Amino acid sequence: MPRSLEFDQHEKLVKARDTFWEKGYHATSITDLGRSMDLNPGSIYNTYGSKHELFVQCLCNYIECTFAHYQRIAANEQSPMAAITHIIDKVADKMVTDHHACMIGKSSFELCEADKEVRTLLKDNNDALVSLFRQLLTKAQEAGEITPDKDPATLAQLLVASFSGLGQHYLLYQDKTQLHTLAMQLIHLIKA
Repeated sequence: MPRSLEFDQHEKLVKARDTFWEKGYHATSITDLGRSMDLNPGSIYNTYGSKHELFVQCLCNYIECTFAHYQRIAANEQSPMAAITHIIDKVADKMVTDHHACMIGKSSFELCEADKEVRTLLKDNNDALVSLFRQLLTKAQEAGEITPDKDPATLAQLLVASFSGLGQHYLLYQDKTQLHTLAMQLIHLIKA
């Protein structure tokens, strides 16, 4: 009879996610994962599969949590532009509080060229985020919060693409004030 799992799989997944996020996929060893998850390698393989399978589960967890957070913001704000502003503020705040690059951005630069599965996951996430912003921007336009000459689809792509640039800028300069100034400029570009 197989042994029952004696640990919280989600809790261990979050610990693995944080290890991959901090170190990157290639720099993370099974030993690192075992240490952070407080599991032996056999338990990791039996529960989560290979290192790559575990990474994909961690990345999916990060994507799902982040996107769900943005959806909650979009649903709870008084206006579409307030939702967009709130999401951009949260992105900037997260860069400062996490003290390392966004897991999505980090994974994109490290793995997208060689790992089709990761590239597909990240592309699907990017497309979903662009769609969310496009919907918000269209509603903002209908509400008169942005001018009618703006193209919501192009602005949505610009916003999502800008997140990587903001993250890289913060990693280079570690200047919270400058990061928030750039984020506010992004909002002004949308409204102008």
